[in-house]
Amino acid sequence: MRTKKRNAPVGAATPARAAGKGLETWYPANDYNTILRKTPSISDLLQTGAENGMTLRELVTLTGMNERAVRLKIQQERKAGKLILSNNKDGYFLPEGPEDVRRFARSMSRRAAEIAGVARAAETALADMSGQECLEGWT
Repeated sequence: MRTKKRNAPVGAATPARAAGKGLETWYPANDYNTILRKTPSISDLLQTGAENGMTLRELVTLTGMNERAVRLKIQQERKAGKLILSNNKDGYFLPEGPEDVRRFARSMSRRAAEIAGVARAAETALADMSGQECLEGWT
């Protein structure tokens, strides 16, 4: 007795699909490296002084990029030496003078110290959970 052959389910891998034709993806296909190269620099969009700061939403609107891409672009420009300052009240802006840069650097240093402290506390808690002893000065 012959059994009837069952077809593969719709969407199963076939040579055409394996070659990438019609292949469904479940992750965002944005290429942030390409996006970051095509957009104007954030520092060119900003004005001098905290009172002229631009929020992340305003930068998203101006650039047409999403928030993540704007933050990546700002990080990229900062690492390249652009002085893009920010604070919670005014948003992103360019410095008016050295005092603006000092204030921003102090703020970033405090944030870094706070983050490092939280990381140390998490590491200590993890060591306690796993029954390891933490020696003072070794964290």
